[in-house]
Order: sequence, then C-alpha cells, then structure tokens
Amino acid sequence: MPKYFRIKRKILLFLDIEGNKTTQEIYEHVNSEGAGIQMMALVNVLSKHPKITSNDKVRIKGLTSQTYEAKVWSIK
Repeated sequence: MPKYFRIKRKILLFLDIEGNKTTQEIYEHVNSEGAGIQMMALVNVLSKHPKITSNDKVRIKGLTSQTYEAKVWSIK
C-alpha cells in the first residue's frame, strides 16, 4: 500500500464534499479523525497529488494578531 494512501483518500473526499479549503482546515480535519500527519508531510502530499491543485492564497489572522498566508486547495 502506498504511503499516506488512507490520508490521501480522506483529503480527496473532504475536498469533494466541502469544496475549497485551506491547508490548516485540511490539517485539522485529517488529524481530528484519528489519522495523523505532520504539516510538512501534508503540504508535500497536497502539492504532489495529481488531482489536487492550489487555487489561491488567503490572509489568516493568527492567535497573536499577526496575519499569515495560507494556500487554498481544491480538486482539479
């Protein structure tokens, strides 16, 4: 079985049902359902998957009132 097969399946299903989501939203969804993945590995999976594309970037306000950019991902 390929590496992260179940996680990739969860991500594709989540994006198909919910639509476009940021990296943080995908990370929270995957880790909330028992399957764990680190953020760096998740970004690697998202960027290299042939069916997933990044559309845009959004500004998100963090806990310390600073803002940062997050990519928005969707299914091709």
